[in-house]
Parts: sequence; C-alpha cells; structure tokens
Amino acid sequence: MSEKHITYNDKGNIVCIEWRTKKWLLHREDGPAIERYYGSGNIRMKEWRYNGKLHRIGKPAKIVWHSNGQKWYIEYYKDGVPFREDGPSELRWRSNGQKCQKIYYDIHGDLHRKDGPALKEWDINGTLIRISYYIHGIKQEPLTKRAT
Repeated sequence: MSEKHITYNDKGNIVCIEWRTKKWLLHREDGPAIERYYGSGNIRMKEWRYNGKLHRIGKPAKIVWHSNGQKWYIEYYKDGVPFREDGPSELRWRSNGQKCQKIYYDIHGDLHRKDGPALKEWDINGTLIRISYYIHGIKQEPLTKRAT
C-alpha cells in the first residue's frame, strides 16, 4: 500500500505528487507513482514505478514533457530495465515536436535490434545523422557492409 505525498511551491502550486511505501519506495499500481509539474502548472514528468523500479507493461513507464507541453521523451521499462517488445524503448522529440532519437534495447537493457538499427538520431533540420546497429550490446556493421 502506498501513501500520497504532495509538494507545493511558494505560490501554492503543486510541483510534485509522489506515492510511497512505508519503506519510502516509489510505488503505485493504478497510476503514476510520481508526477512533477513546471511552475506554470504544466505537466513535466510522470513515472510508473513498482517497488521503486520503473515498470509498466505495454505503455511507457516514463513520460517527460518540454515546458511548452510538447512531449520530450518516453521510455518503456520492465522491472527497472529499459525494454519494449514491440518497438523502440526510448523515443525523443525536440520542443517543436520534431523527432530526434529512437533507441531499442533487449530484455537485459543492452542496445539491441535484430531487424534494423538499434539507435537512430536526427539533427535539428530532421536529417538522419546517426544510425548504429547493435546485437545484445555489441556494435555491429550496417547490414549493407556485412559479408554474406
């Protein structure tokens, strides 16, 4: 069982809501265990935690927003390890909504993707600037350069 704790700023606005166990672990089964807000009142971050570990099946365990309300990044976790079975574990965007990064991990939290790059990055103009291939944390040559 968790207990709700609320922190306010000097203007009386909520800046943080946390759900903690008696052992002070962040934990909540029916919603985010922690929510943080910007001074403006806009949502800043939500984390789903189970016994202190980031954990949420099928949906992001961590969502962070830019101060303008645009999503900054989402991260999928299982038992405290970055992992997503059906897509990238991390997605990141710039404050204008433009994508800037996609990252895939295996069940152990190592960079990993069998059918494509484990990491992709775009510059501020939307140009793809980095593609990296990994299998269980070991960097690989791009498929086009691998011997057949």
